[in-house]
Amino acid sequence: MKPRICFFAGTKGGVGKSFAACQLVAAAGELGLSVGVFDSDSENSTLKTLLKDQVQFLDDTKEDYPLDNVISEVFQTNPKDLYVVDMKAGTSRNTIHWFSSVPWGEQFNKADFTVICSITSDPDATRTLAPWVTYFEGIGYPVEFIIVKNEKDGRDFPTYDSIFRKCLEKLENCCYSEITLPAMDKNYITILNNAKVSLKDAITVDRDKISLKGIMAQSRLKNYYRIYTDAFAMVIRGWLPDSVRTEEQRGKIKEAEERVRLRNSLDK
Repeated sequence: MKPRICFFAGTKGGVGKSFAACQLVAAAGELGLSVGVFDSDSENSTLKTLLKDQVQFLDDTKEDYPLDNVISEVFQTNPKDLYVVDMKAGTSRNTIHWFSSVPWGEQFNKADFTVICSITSDPDATRTLAPWVTYFEGIGYPVEFIIVKNEKDGRDFPTYDSIFRKCLEKLENCCYSEITLPAMDKNYITILNNAKVSLKDAITVDRDKISLKGIMAQSRLKNYYRIYTDAFAMVIRGWLPDSVRTEEQRGKIKEAEERVRLRNSLDK
């Protein structure tokens, strides 16, 4: 398995981009993958706040090209299995300029690339993805797009379903897939955000920092955690060929598959 770099696309703010990144990091950790985490959002630094010492903060107020550190990591002697990069909201000219300087030919020999796009029902959350798709389709290398449909603001995604998906279906160099993250109780989200605690930590090490310590509240949080991390475990399953999976990874993937199958049967 080559290292994989996942850019969480800098779409409209407030679409759950950092939240989704946290769930991918958690799922990868459960499957025993080594993970490097970068937060390039100097305006909010949400990922740095939630994952604390696990994150390398890329400060564009102090460095001209902080994202260079991501590429440099892949070229080290013992790179990690997965790199997660939380991008700024919005796609600035500086970001596209940086991407245009990346030696993609060399990079694709070293790593695989995934662009993870978190969207909500807000049409702007989908429209702002266009520069990302246009750029990566244009470089001529097989970049994977994953659309994360975050249902926090509703279950309908009219702009994506009626327009944007058709554009993705026409891509020649890139492929795409979709996952859905059901909405969490808004009161729970507020409590976690105010406490600056990740969902994983809320059910493990930082339970005393939040008011959601009761048995039922903890049960709901654990259910949410499993729903979200199982969705990303199914993504990682596609990146991790069976021939290189350990017995422990096979077991955890099978458990996640069974939980997903059960939930799907209950939703019918």
